[in-house]
Amino acid sequence: MFGYPAAFVNGNMATGLHQDQVIVRLPAAERKVLLAKPGARTFEPMPGRPMVEYIVVPSNLVVKAAALHGWIVKAVAYARTLPPKIKKGRPPAKGVATDAQAPAVSRPSGAAGPPDADGGSSRGGPGRPRSGRT
Repeated sequence: MFGYPAAFVNGNMATGLHQDQVIVRLPAAERKVLLAKPGARTFEPMPGRPMVEYIVVPSNLVVKAAALHGWIVKAVAYARTLPPKIKKGRPPAKGVATDAQAPAVSRPSGAAGPPDADGGSSRGGPGRPRSGRT
């Protein structure tokens, strides 16, 4: 997130790093518990722009592997309860036509179409009519 590593569950961020901070996403009850600890605070990637569900883990807990692990486990468990995010496709590059915008292509009369699954063309292939014609 913001150029730093982050862990996602079904497209939802659970935890990550920002500068020298560990961030965890927690439900309201767990946020309240963590915010009661000295040094914990709501994550603000930019001043005045808090991300309410995300809490900065106090540095004294970051250095304690068991304590940090516990908060990360809670963050991942919470992210699992959130609805999966549907990945949005990228918009086409400027100047590139999409299928809906692409002009129709016409074939010259008598030209064979693309091959079918069995290797013949949609018009029967060379010398092999498919419509029962001889």
